[in-house]
Amino acid sequence: KQWYQRRVRGTPPDYNRLLGYRQEECGSYGCLLDLCIQLFVIMVGKQTIGNFLELGVPRLKVWLKSKSGDDDMKNFPNWDQEFQLEPWPEDGLFDEYLEMVIQYGFITIFVACFPLAPVFALVNNIIEIR
Repeated sequence: KQWYQRRVRGTPPDYNRLLGYRQEECGSYGCLLDLCIQLFVIMVGKQTIGNFLELGVPRLKVWLKSKSGDDDMKNFPNWDQEFQLEPWPEDGLFDEYLEMVIQYGFITIFVACFPLAPVFALVNNIIEIR
């Protein structure tokens, strides 16, 4: 780590500059706005993509399967319809709980920087409950 600090970033008297800007430098307004933007991208952008992958892709698969003209599943018994569902992942709900713990950590640590984070987390959790 010390090698990185000396060679890449520089030392306090003479920082290395790239296109006239010091590396890892915040603007004149401070680093809080940059952190707020990054948290917005995580809390809104990443969760929107995740929700689409969890909810939208399976529904799209079902819609495409129904449009392809395959067997009409409405005529089959309930157990046969359930057999055609996506298989349960081997790790069960571990990824879901991991997502919730990470989300809770972001909210707890960065609520002072991004006060809307709990609202976005609540909306995300309501959507994920289905």
